[in-house]
Order: sequence, then C-alpha cells, then structure tokens
Amino acid sequence: MRHTIRTTTVCLALVLAACGGVDDAAPVDEPTAETETRSDTATDAMDDTDSDADDTSDDADAGDAEQTDQVDARNINFEPADIEVTVGTTVTFTNQDIVRHTVTSGPSGEPDGTFDLPLDAQGDEVTFTFDEPGTYDYYCDLHRAMVGTVTVTD
Repeated sequence: MRHTIRTTTVCLALVLAACGGVDDAAPVDEPTAETETRSDTATDAMDDTDSDADDTSDDADAGDAEQTDQVDARNINFEPADIEVTVGTTVTFTNQDIVRHTVTSGPSGEPDGTFDLPLDAQGDEVTFTFDEPGTYDYYCDLHRAMVGTVTVTD
C-alpha cells in the first residue's frame, strides 16, 4: 500500500510538471471507450475522409493563418493558433492534453457568446461551423494564455 501511494504521488508530480506548474489546470478522468464525442452541430454523423494535411494554403495574403479545419489543444496551446477558412467551414477542435480545456469565443477573459465549447477529456472533439465572414478570436477559459484566431473569408 505504501508503494502505491508513493507511485501515485510521483505520477501526480510528473503530470503537474508537464503542465508547466499551471495551478488552474483541471485534471480529468482517463478517457474510456464510452467517452462521447461532443459537438454543437449534427456533423458528427458524417464520415469526414478528407486529409487535413492537404488543406494548407500558399496564399501570401493569408499571413500566418493556416488553411485547415482542424485545431488541436496540445501542450496548453492551440495548434495551429491562427487559421483561415472560408464561409461555411466546420472547424474541429480536439483535446490532445490530459487536462480540461474550453474553446471560448472572444478575447482572452472576455467571452462574446458566439461559442463556448467544452473539451473535458483527452480525445474529446467539438465542432463549430463558421457561417459569417470575419475574425473570431477564441481562448481557453481555464488556461487564458491559450488563444487563437479563426479568420473567415468569402
């Protein structure tokens, strides 16, 4: 029993160290086969066979934004943080970390109510369809240094 407690303590210390000592990182239960994919649209039922690797844009006007429909929450960052998509694109946000995240619209700490999507466990995915052109700032409400932008063009 003593060995198990020590092992658990060491594992917990390693997890906290991997998170950079972030005090507000909320631990989550390990995902199971029953972990459900969460979505605010009905697109989960569709089988998306497109390769995200082929979605990059060479457009010089895009700046640092990458043409993709996939953003990962990884290492307490959004990757890629800045993307550019066209109107009607559904963007999938996936939690690759072992801590909870959110994808909340607005400047960091100032939610604007456009979307507030939970990424409760590693492997969770949420989607949002961008139907209007514009620039959409977003952040993680639990890790406010995690920020990104979706630029939507016609």
